Amino acid sequence: MADLVTLANVKTYLLPGETTTQWDTILPAIISAVSEQVKREVGCDIEHVHYTAVKVSGRGTSMLDLPNWPITAVTTVVDQEGNEYVVGYDQDYVIETLCLRRVNGTWAKGSGNFTVTYEAGFTAIPADIILVCYELIARKWKTMKGGEWGESSRTFPDGSTGTVNADGELTKNHRAILATYKRPKL
Repeated sequence: MADLVTLANVKTYLLPGETTTQWDTILPAIISAVSEQVKREVGCDIEHVHYTAVKVSGRGTSMLDLPNWPITAVTTVVDQEGNEYVVGYDQDYVIETLCLRRVNGTWAKGSGNFTVTYEAGFTAIPADIILVCYELIARKWKTMKGGEWGESSRTFPDGSTGTVNADGELTKNHRAILATYKRPKL
């Protein structure tokens, strides 16, 4: 999947007004690593993606959960017998953020008994997710630039020690921001 932020925008964030290409070989790796870290924390791909012929299991309820969200469009829903379902309030189902809801009735219970082609994800990545990415990338870049990779604690001149969040782990604030995008339990 694609990265959540671009090299050009990261360079503008890290190095405003500079045109250096000195970091153009290492920054893409940091951007990709942070993008994947954020996606793992949220639990979905975040960016808008088209999913083709995804097997989904009915639970015998009015909700048919799709693995990626938010659902933005559905092209087809077909059951294992070849019956196609039609979207719309006066039809078979409606699209909700996390699932497809049958208008009347339930989705048949079974393992992989529906094949769905749909689109999900944010058409524009939310600004707070982008900011989390910038902050994590900046921390990793600063750590790499300062030669502090892997440092977890530091001893100060007065003899005291402290822990360091130098490798770009998610902070409590980052986790709180990303938690608002996690899939709730249905």
